[in-house]
Amino acid sequence: MKRFDPRWLLLGLLPCPVAVADLPYTFKAGDPIRASELNANFQYVESLAKAGDAELLVRRKANLSATRFESVVTVPDTATNGWVLRSYVTGCGDPVLRIDSDAQFPVNKDVALVVRPGETLYAKCASASATDTSVGYFMFDEQ
Repeated sequence: MKRFDPRWLLLGLLPCPVAVADLPYTFKAGDPIRASELNANFQYVESLAKAGDAELLVRRKANLSATRFESVVTVPDTATNGWVLRSYVTGCGDPVLRIDSDAQFPVNKDVALVVRPGETLYAKCASASATDTSVGYFMFDEQ
């Protein structure tokens, strides 16, 4: 029997050439993960790498809290069409987002979020019970 190497999990935290929304399986905090599902995701990523069809994702790290918004990314003015939020992983579940000083909104996984050049995306933990800071990783496609 093969042992699972936990270093493979670090791949999810690295910028990689994959549109994460297209992975065969996605997981949330607390979801049970089967080896067959994880292996299917790795096979998908490998097939994209071999095909050369994927774009590079940009990864940003943010320390999130439940009490205040923290800056995730400011899209450079040189970005022609802005950046699209493709995926995120946080220690506190789904975050609440805000662009610049606009009203806050929950993440909608069915709608692409485009952050335009010069705009700043902010995030915080949605749960008021999250008293400590939590790390969040946000992956974007450069447009």
